[in-house]
Amino acid sequence: MKLSYGAKKYVKVVIRFVIILVIGYFYVRYPFYKVFPNIPWASWVWIGGLLLFVNILGFVGAQGGKWRRGIQAELDVEDVSHELPGNFIVLSNIVPGRIGNIDQIIIGPTGIWVIEVKSHTGRITFDGKELRRDSELLEKDFLKQVWAETYAVHDILKRELNNNFFVQSVICFSDIDAEMRFGLKPVKGVYVIGLNWLNKLILKSPTRLDSSTVNEVVKILEKYKE
Repeated sequence: MKLSYGAKKYVKVVIRFVIILVIGYFYVRYPFYKVFPNIPWASWVWIGGLLLFVNILGFVGAQGGKWRRGIQAELDVEDVSHELPGNFIVLSNIVPGRIGNIDQIIIGPTGIWVIEVKSHTGRITFDGKELRRDSELLEKDFLKQVWAETYAVHDILKRELNNNFFVQSVICFSDIDAEMRFGLKPVKGVYVIGLNWLNKLILKSPTRLDSSTVNEVVKILEKYKE
């Protein structure tokens, strides 16, 4: 059975946690004075290994916290986007290829919207090339990431429906402590907004698609839902 993108991430976390449990059990069950009773430097090796274990445990804990925040952010955006009128369809966790999963795609009369959800806090600015948080570069080029997702969706629809659809990129920072002042002005072709702007942006845009086209697009993209 082929695992989904989200399931693979979950399995990796579980495997790391199991490894930590095994190492922890070994250190509790076999302390250094039992394993190496007559070797003075063995205690330092044992202590060094224990410090490494604690470091790995902290890393896994931090990654787990980040993962939980990301999941909550996606749920918050999903709750808001489902407040759109009934002629909008919301698809979550679409995997269009090797780029990973797309958090959300919204299809409706005003077009096709690729939504990349972020849980970051702080002041979000643009330095002319990349987004920054509190003047520091983010861990990834989010603009490049969402553009890759947008091109993937565009290419799928062009290949399967033979139509050169316009697909709009959006980065949505869901946390109330994320501050940005872009309004509805795109950054390198990408709308960078807070959660309270999402539906305003989508509803304010001009109508591009009729209901039959919306249904066609949804039918194609649903095949890539994990």
